[in-house]
Amino acid sequence: LSVASERSDIVFDQSLGSELQFIGLVRYLLEYGDVDLNWVDNRGMTPMQLAKQRGFDSVIQLLSAYAEN
Repeated sequence: LSVASERSDIVFDQSLGSELQFIGLVRYLLEYGDVDLNWVDNRGMTPMQLAKQRGFDSVIQLLSAYAEN
């Protein structure tokens, strides 16, 4: 999952661990960061697409809720 913040691009790779290991960080970035859900990585993938690709249902729910606001 890739999330762009004001200060830098933060990339969550599958090698960092499971969904549960970084769900709190994703929630924090959505709440306090300047998140661009349309940001794309070097493969043209958005955060939502990456979460779906990896089956991270909790991240998908968070991103969907954030997008609605």
